[in-house]
Amino acid sequence: MKIKAFFILAIATIALTVILNLNNSLSYATVAGSDPTPTPTLIYIPFDNPALAEIMQNGVDLAKQEKYDEAIDVFNQAIEIDPNFAPAYVALGNVYTVLLDYDSALGNAEIAIEIDPDLGESYALQGLVYEELDEYDKALENYNHAISMYPNNAEFLLFRADFYLKMGEHDLALNDFNKALEIDPSNANAFDARGTMYYQLGNFDKAFSDYNQALTLSPTVDRYHNRGWVYFSMGRFNEAIDEFNQAIEINPDYAKAYNGRGAAYFKLGDLNQAVLDYTTAIQLDSEFSLAYLNRGETYTQLEEYELALQDFNAALQIDPTNPNIYWDRGNIYLLINQVELAIADYTETIRLDPSYAQAYFNRGYLYLTAERFLNCTLAESDLKQYLELVPNAPEKTAIERKLAEICE
Repeated sequence: MKIKAFFILAIATIALTVILNLNNSLSYATVAGSDPTPTPTLIYIPFDNPALAEIMQNGVDLAKQEKYDEAIDVFNQAIEIDPNFAPAYVALGNVYTVLLDYDSALGNAEIAIEIDPDLGESYALQGLVYEELDEYDKALENYNHAISMYPNNAEFLLFRADFYLKMGEHDLALNDFNKALEIDPSNANAFDARGTMYYQLGNFDKAFSDYNQALTLSPTVDRYHNRGWVYFSMGRFNEAIDEFNQAIEINPDYAKAYNGRGAAYFKLGDLNQAVLDYTTAIQLDSEFSLAYLNRGETYTQLEEYELALQDFNAALQIDPTNPNIYWDRGNIYLLINQVELAIADYTETIRLDPSYAQAYFNRGYLYLTAERFLNCTLAESDLKQYLELVPNAPEKTAIERKLAEICE
């Protein structure tokens, strides 16, 4: 999930002015949640066959270490030993899913089903692949089939719960999370996933409780990181820093924890420490667009506009369809009086997200007040759109008065 906090723009009672409130702004940040393409979990280990069990376990361990090519080789070894061992094809399909090779993933799932039509993991794998391909009807059909075969399989329920969560069906997701925990009360992943759902819904108390349970059952770097974001969202920034520190102690190369800690320092007003943490996150992960964005916003607060602009440009190289980055860069252009570029970025923000109210406000403001770009028709259109999106805006009267003053 992403936290989005916009620069707040206000209209003065006497004259229309833009106020960039940077003190408490972070466009968004990496928050609670797990990777949507998990490493293999739907794998059967044949403990009645020690040689095959050792090979399969070795493959699982390699996949967990993200050594995917080696894992593929190992699972193929299992197939060489027993070409009719369906779980090995499912294991291969899981790895190919992580590698985004969906054709190979589906092909292996189909082989597994042909060998053993009663292997529920094959259908769960197909559900996952179809979900990644945005073929949601097929995804749900496969999840339902796996669960109908094995209604007491907590992992299958968790896959469907994650699917429902992605579809915005929170009640159905919660039902599956709860069923999974009834079946397996010590399933840390279920508490983790349900906590993430509560976090996304803004129910931080329940999220906090579930993350606590997950950490008690299985303390991991991701879970400390997630609980840190709950503290952050509750305004408990020092405790958030403690959690991110725990994550960093476990894994000093965990870039997300430095990003989270930087966000907490930003909120506490320690901007220089925030910059240091965002910089560390970027050094650890040069493709971490969120860290570039957050560091850019921190540089904006420090009035280091050129450095901010460099970071927003870097973020756009990585994530060119993110409206928040264009919004932030537009604000920098506005601050350095590059009005044409500011308008262009606000326009792109709106194209990517037509509900981005603040972009309409800023662009309308510029059409209304920047002499070179004065256009009452466009200004009125943008500001009216802003008021439609924010019907209770306290600036409404001032907007209407300013439009009448300049354009009528």
